[in-house]
Amino acid sequence: MARQFTDGAEIGDVLFWSVIAGSVTNITTTPRSGVRTYSVSNATGTRNITAVAEGYDRRGIFMTSIGTVHTLFRWTKAGTVLGGVRLNATTAKLEIYTGTATLVATSANSLLANTWYLLETHVKIDDSVGLIEVRIDGIDFVSFSGDTKPGADTTFDAVVATTGITFYLDDLAFNDTTGGVDDSWCGDGKIVMLPPSSAGDTTQWTPSAGSNWQNADDVPPDGDTTYNSENTSGDVDLYNTTTFTIPANHVVKSVYTEARTREETAAGDSLQYGLKTNGVEYWDAGQAQLTSYQRYVGTRHRVNPQTLVTWIQGELDGLQVGVKIP
Repeated sequence: MARQFTDGAEIGDVLFWSVIAGSVTNITTTPRSGVRTYSVSNATGTRNITAVAEGYDRRGIFMTSIGTVHTLFRWTKAGTVLGGVRLNATTAKLEIYTGTATLVATSANSLLANTWYLLETHVKIDDSVGLIEVRIDGIDFVSFSGDTKPGADTTFDAVVATTGITFYLDDLAFNDTTGGVDDSWCGDGKIVMLPPSSAGDTTQWTPSAGSNWQNADDVPPDGDTTYNSENTSGDVDLYNTTTFTIPANHVVKSVYTEARTREETAAGDSLQYGLKTNGVEYWDAGQAQLTSYQRYVGTRHRVNPQTLVTWIQGELDGLQVGVKIP
């Protein structure tokens, strides 16, 4: 599996989160990249993952103030807390905990309010050779090695952020250690969205009103206010996208299609998500639909699937994305 998720809040909703308690919102204030970010305010946001014994989490963090404990990253199994990375309310140093209350390491340096940091954490659950390593902006910041298994659980199945006041999150990602790629530190990454801008080469779905692409460009999505629908196998809707100018000395690490879709009745139907580049369409295997709108992400293309090399500017300029009925 390797990369389990990538998310930058760009679509404008909070469907990335599996469970929310309190106020987790999607805002346009001070994003780290793109135009949107998540605000966690007196709240807890939980993202479920496929259970792993070892993984690498990445999240951009921005604390609006320091005077309370921020649990910037926590890992849990079926709701049981196995460990966390907290910001001390007095010293503003990062602290590593196992379980709910066992402090095992404290950073030498402090963090500042109103500053974006890239927080990366490597967690390995083990009785004796466990690891919890934390990097800030790519630099080793604090770590612990030893017993990272506070109880009987040998894996964790959720990653969490929680605070009594407010911090922002952006550019989130999680790697497990399988798959042969994306199986270590995520490294820096900034996520931007290329929304639909005009009709693509194929428009076979039926718009509720207006043009197909105009029903797929809403940020945040507007549910059943405007939509495209279809029930014929093989029918495709493609949309040209806005472009993005690749900054100097930057590399496109991946391109993927993300959408909000649903089925009209509970029939167990699937949709495929894909893109068209250099005249060739690429679709995922299909994903089962629910009757309520959900977050769906297509295949993450680390290189252009047609050229098999790194994405270049002209390919972003000509990119189309879309959906297909299998």
